[in-house]
Amino acid sequence: MNRTSVIPHFSGSYVEARQQFLDAAACRRATTRTFVLPHYTGAFGERLSIDTASLGAADADRMLILSSGTHGPEGFCAPAARWRCCTTTT
Repeated sequence: MNRTSVIPHFSGSYVEARQQFLDAAACRRATTRTFVLPHYTGAFGERLSIDTASLGAADADRMLILSSGTHGPEGFCAPAARWRCCTTTT
């Protein structure tokens, strides 16, 4: 993989990164939930929320939880990695 092949997976804003996550979840037919953070707004006044996507049985004995954006700076890198993993098969 070269540099230009990963650049399209990065988003330029919170809103774009969030939409990429939701699009990838929909592509995999995941069950999504949104938890709005009513007292917080983003750098450009956008509504902030926590989005979850679940794959597999809801009553599974084990699960893997991936989290990103909880501290801010990784908010663009981790979604790019997940987007790439969710939208490619190679």
